[in-house]
Amino acid sequence: MMKIGVIPDSFQVPFKEAVILARDMGVKGLQPYVTHGELAPENLSKEDRAGILKYVKDNGLVFSALCADFGLHFNEKGSNEEGILRTMKMMDLAVDLDTRVITTHIGKVPDEECELPHA
Repeated sequence: MMKIGVIPDSFQVPFKEAVILARDMGVKGLQPYVTHGELAPENLSKEDRAGILKYVKDNGLVFSALCADFGLHFNEKGSNEEGILRTMKMMDLAVDLDTRVITTHIGKVPDEECELPHA
């Protein structure tokens, strides 16, 4: 069953302290921002990721989702490469943190229909 998660940044304390606060509030899921700071993929080794997952699980919580909002606009032709590469790193992080949900904002959806490329 999907669990609703709090955003640990909203506690305005380091991540591990936020886990304790969430646990003590009866929260079951976390949805941390992972675009910067201590949980950004580039700041975590495989061992770091395993340790964070263990810490979260040991406190009775799960990662319900990761928030990977880069502030990019995926509808702007020619500007998606950075967003795609960063999204792929977020996907790897999600797998390592045992979640299959990543949230983001894709930017404005065009009013007019566009033709999708054929595979």
